[in-house]
Amino acid sequence: MLSKTEVWNEVARVVNEHGYALFDLEYPNGSHGVLRVYLCQLDGSAKGIDLGVCARVAKSITNLPTVDLLIPGEATLEVSSPGLNRKLSRPEHFKGAVGERIRLTVARSTESGQKKEGVRGKLLSFDGQSVEIEKDDKSNKGESLGVERISLSLIQEARVDFVFGKSDH
Repeated sequence: MLSKTEVWNEVARVVNEHGYALFDLEYPNGSHGVLRVYLCQLDGSAKGIDLGVCARVAKSITNLPTVDLLIPGEATLEVSSPGLNRKLSRPEHFKGAVGERIRLTVARSTESGQKKEGVRGKLLSFDGQSVEIEKDDKSNKGESLGVERISLSLIQEARVDFVFGKSDH
């Protein structure tokens, strides 16, 4: 079995040969999981990633001589765009999402231990270590609740929070 870095490098090479970039990978949990490959344009956008593109990239991956090492046992392959509400997990994801509305699950310390808190708003900046977000209410009315800097180490989950019908998207 290949390491995660080796899988990333091999899949990224195939994706690049098709003129796209590898946005992210989700690795199978054991021999019955799913290797999920998320594609994007070279500029990081998901525009133009259609079923045909995904099918061509999937075919190229399954035709690799190392396919049994990339997709172990009974695991399956899934190739898609990262979607409108794409997951933000790598530094380049946060950098690419500056100016967009995001939602975070943040670990907060309390007197009784840790609690998870949801934070939504516009991502104002990312410096490699933390994000600066203009928080707003969950009703999507856009009322600002102030600006907060949040360390990446406290973020448990992050996604773009695309809102249909909003004029700023």
